[in-house]
Amino acid sequence: MLHLIKSSHVLEEALLLCTASDAIVLLEEAVYAATSVHPLQSLLPKQGVYVLHGDVLARGLESRLSTNVAIVDYHQLVDLTVEHSPSLTWS
Repeated sequence: MLHLIKSSHVLEEALLLCTASDAIVLLEEAVYAATSVHPLQSLLPKQGVYVLHGDVLARGLESRLSTNVAIVDYHQLVDLTVEHSPSLTWS
């Protein structure tokens, strides 16, 4: 399953439902949780976590991202949705 998370407010709840084979994409405001100083960053799995490049750039977070997070563009996001179908969006 692919979890598309748009807000850090729902991150903890979403992580409770994630399995080891799931992928997580942090979008919009949720990309802040991928920074090494964010309190929720320690809850993220060590692999299978992605952030959308445009959202990271828009917030100036390129240099603050945790090392266990992969940056993806829109084409890669489409690939993730195919690979990890179905998907669930958290707002």
